[in-house]
Formats: sequence, structure tokens, C-alpha cells
Amino acid sequence: MATAACSRLRHLTTKAVAGAAAVACLFSGAAYADPTGIDVSRWQHGTSIDWGKVKRDGVTFTFIKATEGSYYTNDYLRSDWAAAKRLGIFRGAYHFARPSKGSAARQARYFVSRAGDHGARGDLPPVLDLESDGGLGVRALRRWTRTWLETVEELTGRKPIIYTGPYFWKDELGDSTAFHEYPLWVAHYQTQSPTVPGGWPRWTFWQRSQTGRINGISGAVDINKFNGTRARLARLAQAGTAGDSGGDPGTGTTPGTGTDPGTGTTDPGTESPTEPGTETPTEPAPTKTATAVSLNLSSDTVYSGQTVDFAGRLRTAAGAALPNRRVALYRRADGAATWSRIAVPTTDANGRYAVAFAASGSASFRVEYSGGVRYDESTSRRHTLTVRRPARTTASLGVDYSARRTSGVKVYGHLRTASGRPVVGKTMTVYERLAGSTRWRPVARSVTLSPTGWYQAYVTPSRTATYKAVYGGGIAFTRSVSNLTTVRSR
Repeated sequence: MATAACSRLRHLTTKAVAGAAAVACLFSGAAYADPTGIDVSRWQHGTSIDWGKVKRDGVTFTFIKATEGSYYTNDYLRSDWAAAKRLGIFRGAYHFARPSKGSAARQARYFVSRAGDHGARGDLPPVLDLESDGGLGVRALRRWTRTWLETVEELTGRKPIIYTGPYFWKDELGDSTAFHEYPLWVAHYQTQSPTVPGGWPRWTFWQRSQTGRINGISGAVDINKFNGTRARLARLAQAGTAGDSGGDPGTGTTPGTGTDPGTGTTDPGTESPTEPGTETPTEPAPTKTATAVSLNLSSDTVYSGQTVDFAGRLRTAAGAALPNRRVALYRRADGAATWSRIAVPTTDANGRYAVAFAASGSASFRVEYSGGVRYDESTSRRHTLTVRRPARTTASLGVDYSARRTSGVKVYGHLRTASGRPVVGKTMTVYERLAGSTRWRPVARSVTLSPTGWYQAYVTPSRTATYKAVYGGGIAFTRSVSNLTTVRSR
């Protein structure tokens, strides 16, 4: 899933609950009034997940990564699914979309073949995890998304959920309003209320943090909230309002009646918003000034080793510059699940910052401001940098005795990519090795010309000699050495 770093977790007071000591963490399931869940993949299996502890920490639902593209299946899908089902935790599976690596229909069929039809009691709808455009344009990505959703719905009879971030949806799908029939699972961190893209009337699930702590999981985990009552969550999971409702197994309790999913309201008869084991602050937190941090890249497509300039501004929501503040630039390599901090620049008098970074591989970038006593935290929208590999080149070298001149013999050739495309405007250096010698020395230079990558030079061997032409390479093209050609002196 898309992730973002949050503020350091604040631990609440420990209390005795049912004879056992339990620590309630700010981002633990027990701290939320609304149904709280997690999403997991192999990254949560540094050590095995103790689903019993997860359940006891207040988690009522989970989404488990099933597949990616049409080539990867999560090794822990079956065991995690079985454990959640055994403990009465509502569960669903998600598919990480790779629009550049296979058709939508093929990926949809692959997902269902691994994750099943989500038709059992306690099963939440299947999920399309959409956070990579695969190089598709807005219209093409909309078509791809629609095809996957409709294919899965046809195969399972369930209307899938769309997981996405507000900025990704706005930037890569043009803030499309054409998918309202599908429930929205929005990923938005460091905010009291998520931004809802695409004109959806409401969000159904909200991924509010990636740095949550849940008993039974050794590392950080994504924390999610359901926009409705536990009873309505049970209905979405095809479990009605009793039995497999997210309560402890065997309690026989029945949640009270709630409203439709996504309303966020609670009717009389539902559980108290405060779970046992937590403490509620007696005084409201001080109001902070909202901030906004931006991020711009000097280029979104470069070659490996090229320097990219990252720049932006930190301001209040009203537009006032925030000088002398530290912001953090984060990078997440393509295919990776975690973000790494790579720089911490300080804003100048105008609230501006700048960082130069040598690109080594395609990645996503974002900037965070952690806030302070007076100012709220903020995160920039995510930018994707594509890093291309240099094209492999081939050089040829021949000799034309008919072009003999008093100044020498013509040698010539072409510089092309491995696919045959001419490479022009590059310097070719011709080297000579005289018969009986092992030393190569440069004797001529020539620049490749349009439109064929042709070059030529004249050599004047004092005796029979062997020649080669060398292109030294660069950022966009690899080094190449031609075949050897022998020229016999007169």
C-alpha cells in the first residue's frame, strides 16, 4: 500500500483490563471509536503475526495483500486469511495494480484465482490497490481501472473497493467522478479528516497511518478506519449484525443498529466510542496553524547519474512563508514498500528550500514538514521520477583504399544503438597499433553525423597497422569499441 511517515507515536497510560495489562497506543485499534483495522503483506512477517493478540488489541477487520500484477502471490495470504477467519476478524484481499505489466482483465482473473470469490460470511469486498500508473495516460488508466473492476465483479458477484490516494487520483485519473458506484478506501496521513477525491460523496475506509503499533505485529503497520458502525461493517462483510461481527469469539453479543456504511454517525445502541483500556484527554489540544509544503522536480525523466533538483516552499495555509524550518525529503524506490529519508534542508527567508540529488533508479519522492508547537505538520504531494538506463551502442570501422590521399587512407564507420538507431553528434576516437607493437595510440577524431551516425577520418600508417574506433560513452549511451581493421602501408 502507499505509505507515509507520521509523527512519533504517543503512548497512553497503561491500565489493567480484565486482569491483564494492556498498553493503548495512539494508533492502536483500541484508541478508535469507529471500527479499526489493519492491512498486511509479507512486510509484516519479519516475525510471525500473532493474530490472537491482534484481535485482542481491538482490530475488527483486515485487508491482506493477495497479488501483484499477474506474476506475484503473497506467500502469507492463506495463513493470514485462515487466522483472521478463525478469530472472527473481517477480512478482504487486495490486488496491487501494475498497469504496465499485463492487461487489466488478465490481472483481475489472476487475483480471483488466488484470492477466491470473497463470498463467505465475514468476507469484505475485494480491493484494487491503485497507486501506480504504469506509464498510462489519464484516459488509458481509467479504461484499465474500469476493466479490472468490472471483471472482478463479474467473477465474484462483489462490487470491489478502490484503494487510492487523493493526489494520485487527481493527477493520474484526472479526478474522475465516474467510479462512485465503487466504495472508496482513501490513503491520507497526518490529517484529522482525509481529502476525498473524484467527487465521492464519502469515504468508506480511511488508511490514516503507516506507523501504527498493534500487539502481535513486531513492526509498523497501516492503520485503517471504517466510516460507520460495527454493525454496518458486519453487513458489508456479509455477516449481518450478529455472530461474526468482530466481537470476541463466543460472546454471543450483538452490536446495535447503525446507519449506512460511510455515514460516520451512530444510532443509540451501538458501543461506546471509548474502548476499555484507553484514556481520554481532559483538555482539547491547542489549535495549530495549518501548513502546506510543496515539491517540484527539475525533470521527471533522467538517466542514471544525472542530478535532479528538488525544490519547493513551506507556507501557512494562508500563504505566509515559514523561514528557517527543517523539512525532510523522502524517497521510495520502485517496487519497495518503505520510504527512506535522503535529505533535511532548511527553508530560507522566503520559505523556500532546494536539494540536489543524483538519480540512481526510478522512485517516488515526497517532502514532509513535522510541524511544531505553533504549526501543524504537512506533506507534499508525491512525485515520480523515472530513471532510464543508457542505451547500448555499437560501433563499426572499415577502410576505403580507393580514397587514398597524400594525407592518408580513409577509415569510416557508424555509431548506432543496439536497436539500430543512429547516434549523432558523438566523438569517435581512432586508435592505431603498429605491426609488432602492443601499444595503442590515438591518431584521429571524428564526430558522428546525421542522419546515419556516419563518421570518417584519414590515417597515415608508417607501416602496416591495426585500427579501432572507440566511443567513450556518456549518460545516455554506453561506451563501445569497433571491430579491428588492418591497413597495409604502400
